[in-house]
Amino acid sequence: MTDSDNISSGNAGFSSSSHCACIFKTEREQFSTTVPFMLAGLNRGDKCFYIFNETSEDDILDAIMREENIERHVDDGDIAFLSTDDVYLKGGRFDADRMLSFVRQAEQKALAEGYSGLTATGEMSWHKANATGSDQLMEYEARLNDVYSTSNPELLCQYDEQAFDHSVLLDAIRTHPRVILNGELCVNPYYTPPDEFLSMRNGVIPREIYERTNADILKRASLSMIHRMEMRDFRRARRKLSALDDFGLCEIQSLIEIVSFYNDLARDSCNDPIALSHLDVVSRKCGQAQKHMSLLRAYQSVDESEPMWRRLGTILESVRTRIDCNVAVFESEGDSIEILVGSLFNDAIKALVEKVPDLQMDTGEVSIKVDRSENDLVISIENADGSFADQSDDVGWFLVTEMLSSSGVSVRKDGIAGRCAKFEILIPEGKHRVASQ
Repeated sequence: MTDSDNISSGNAGFSSSSHCACIFKTEREQFSTTVPFMLAGLNRGDKCFYIFNETSEDDILDAIMREENIERHVDDGDIAFLSTDDVYLKGGRFDADRMLSFVRQAEQKALAEGYSGLTATGEMSWHKANATGSDQLMEYEARLNDVYSTSNPELLCQYDEQAFDHSVLLDAIRTHPRVILNGELCVNPYYTPPDEFLSMRNGVIPREIYERTNADILKRASLSMIHRMEMRDFRRARRKLSALDDFGLCEIQSLIEIVSFYNDLARDSCNDPIALSHLDVVSRKCGQAQKHMSLLRAYQSVDESEPMWRRLGTILESVRTRIDCNVAVFESEGDSIEILVGSLFNDAIKALVEKVPDLQMDTGEVSIKVDRSENDLVISIENADGSFADQSDDVGWFLVTEMLSSSGVSVRKDGIAGRCAKFEILIPEGKHRVASQ
């Protein structure tokens, strides 16, 4: 997979998407794909078409304008919005041959008008109405790949997961060289060339399919062996680095403990209030350094284990029992929720809770609340009165954010400079679910 296959870097991910299927669950997920797709086409100088069915022209235009002002392109006619009845069901029926001609002619016209090419996307939800000719949809999708032997339009077919039977969705995957699932643009190993796909639909299995399947199995076995060898070498190198890291961390921690020990002795024998205040600062800094060391040790294991589904209530209870004092109050509805996170999630939560000054001073209460914000799960950490001075030093904050990001989770501080109302951990859609009983 090349860099251009990654859509996370704005619309650059669609620089070479060709014939692609987007299978989405929500309108938000739909527009997170179609908007950058259309913007990429406009930025390339393509003629752009959006064929809508469930949504409206205003909805689509509003979604695009929130990302980029395309008023100039609309005025110049660079982008056109067409309804299903204008294109897919023209004349009240679907015809695969007519649609293939439409794509070819639209691209030829765009080139003749001075555009660099054609970018087009269409909502396929019209199929569920069972209009005449709807059974030709997958024949059209398969034959559409033959268009690329003579031209190169950028085409995105949109499939609402809720509107289609699983068999249709599986055929959609098989007829598109690339698919977008959960917002990720992926090279599709299950793509089947048009002739083979149409033969299989007619109950004929060509020998080419058998031979290609054999070759694919052998290729995957070879790649798997290479991967195991690379992972063995990687683990060997990592063990060597970890040994050096452990030695360095142990040496530094020993020095911190020595400083802390002699500082405590000095405090016991000191009667000067000013000197005691200075020694208190040293004590706090030693404690902070020891927590940094603990986080660094945890951070050493980032990416060593795969994320797994874990019950949120169990995680929060584990964090509560690991905190030295018993002043934290956890308000959570997490018993019914599971999240997909790595083993460092507990350490990161504990580190954030310990940053609350009231907890550090054995006073006040700290609450952890679980709420849903649109499709995200939000875990907020704050003390009882809703505001506290931000104690998230740069090193500790960096380590916590890195530990959380290793599981695909983000964290933010909500408040104004010098004061932080709360920490908010955002667990995105797809990484949380209702726990099975």
